[in-house]
Amino acid sequence: MSIIAAGALYFLVTFGVGFIFGVVRELLITPTTGPALATAIEAPVMCTVCYLAARWVVRRTGKAWQAGQRLMIGLVAFACLIAAEIGLSRLLRGWDFARWLEDLHTAEGRMSLVLFAIFATLPVFVRRA
Repeated sequence: MSIIAAGALYFLVTFGVGFIFGVVRELLITPTTGPALATAIEAPVMCTVCYLAARWVVRRTGKAWQAGQRLMIGLVAFACLIAAEIGLSRLLRGWDFARWLEDLHTAEGRMSLVLFAIFATLPVFVRRA
């Protein structure tokens, strides 16, 4: 499996689960807690999902990836994630790119940026055991 395929797989697994959690967050948690607290509640769950997905992808490939290669897997997945975030914010919320960037300046947006960075770098910290 190539680095690009592994990164795409890492993205698909994590984004698939994250999309489900995001729907639950938006429909059930945000109305009662507000967006910042809802994101803070979801964050540890998504960190765990990211770790498990990264570990699964690195192990599933059957390769002994070097740290730099695992970082590239994370960066490919990160690029896919940002494209999906921008595309879905347009499709589901009607936001343009400027509005999406503006949202990153909110408390929940800053938490999302931290989660994006964790998502991108987690493959570096897992190994094929």
